[in-house]
Amino acid sequence: MGVWVVVAESWSVSSFDENVSGGAEQRLAAVVVRRFTPPPRDPPLRAALSFLRDVVRPPKPPAPRDFDPLPDGWDAATDHGGPREVLFSRERRVVRVGGHEYALPEDGNTLAVLVDERAEAHAPTRTHVLRAPTMPKPSLDARDGKGQVHHRFREHDDRANACWRECVMADAVVASFLAQPT
Repeated sequence: MGVWVVVAESWSVSSFDENVSGGAEQRLAAVVVRRFTPPPRDPPLRAALSFLRDVVRPPKPPAPRDFDPLPDGWDAATDHGGPREVLFSRERRVVRVGGHEYALPEDGNTLAVLVDERAEAHAPTRTHVLRAPTMPKPSLDARDGKGQVHHRFREHDDRANACWRECVMADAVVASFLAQPT
C-alpha cells in the first residue's frame, strides 16, 4: 500500500492505494482533495530580506523527530497528528477526514472526498466516486539484488502515481472543484 501527496498554493491531494487481485495489482482506493485560502504573501521587502538571510546563513535542516505511531486500526496517514490529518484503514475500508469516516466503494471504484476549507464554502465536504485504472505490480526475480528490486518498485510507484494523479485531475467533478476561484 502506498500514499502520495501533492500540495499547491491553494489545494492539496492525499491519496491511498491498496493491493487487489491477490496482491498482483494495486488500485487507487481513496483520494482527499482539499481547497483552502492561500496564505498571505510576504511583502516584497520582507521576501527579499528573507531570501538574502537564507543565502548568507542557510537555514538549518529540521532535526530528526520520532513519528507517533498510527492509532490502532489505521494503516496509513497524511499530516498525521496535524490539522489536516487523513487516516486510511484497509481492513475497515474507510478513510477518516476531519473526524468523519467515509466508506470506500465496494465496486473497485475510488472514493474522492472533496474538502473546501475556505471560510465562504457553502458545502465544506462532499464525496464523489471516480474510476481509476488498476496497475500491475512488478514481478520479482530471485536473481535480482536488493537494489534492482528497490529500483523496479520505485519505477512502478512513480508510474502508478503519475497515472492516478492524471486520472484524478482529469475527473470532471474534481477539476470543477479545483477550478472554483479562491
